[in-house]
Amino acid sequence: MPAPIVPTQNNLDPLIGGFRIVEQLQYLAGLVGSDAAPALLSTINNYDQRRLLLEAITQLRDINVKFEEGNLVRFEDTILTAVQVKALAAANIEVVPAPPAGFANVPVSVHMFLFHAGTNDFIQTNATDHLALLYNGGSEITEIGSAAQLTTLLEASASAALRVQFGVPEGATPVGSVPVAATAIDLDNNGAAEYTGNAADDNTLSIRVGYATVPMAAFS
Repeated sequence: MPAPIVPTQNNLDPLIGGFRIVEQLQYLAGLVGSDAAPALLSTINNYDQRRLLLEAITQLRDINVKFEEGNLVRFEDTILTAVQVKALAAANIEVVPAPPAGFANVPVSVHMFLFHAGTNDFIQTNATDHLALLYNGGSEITEIGSAAQLTTLLEASASAALRVQFGVPEGATPVGSVPVAATAIDLDNNGAAEYTGNAADDNTLSIRVGYATVPMAAFS
């Protein structure tokens, strides 16, 4: 991609596509939230050109704010030690931080990777042991994949991975719970017993949660 044209009073032409908005978009995006915009505006003498540029910068800033509020899938990565994996039923692990007041996080995907150090395996001690996402201290959002998928992942004798897209037929349980505002999302073992095994405590479980932050106004 060619370098964007730095807008000046000489190459900003309000009669041609609103100061060449396509060429300037990348440059203008870099001005959002910076001190460069006022300095740039001060170099442009033509009133109409200054107005057009200011409107574009303002719109880009509004878009940036909307991205911060939601409408964008973000990702959070967490690595659990073997000790944490084997204590999830008693001690949940936060995997997505709480959003601001008035907003809720809704998970859309999970990607887990089991790093097997080659010593010994995790053991699923109860058939009902199942990893799930829940709102901190509250309601469960969804289980992650099927029981069979999780057994295959966690009891694997070598490194393995599992990806679940919620609402898509990959053994996933569609997210049907009502979002909870300003609350973190935790990883839980919702079974009757903790996982055991891996006496060497040298395996790890990485989890990447894809999520969107949405306004609670949609659920009230």
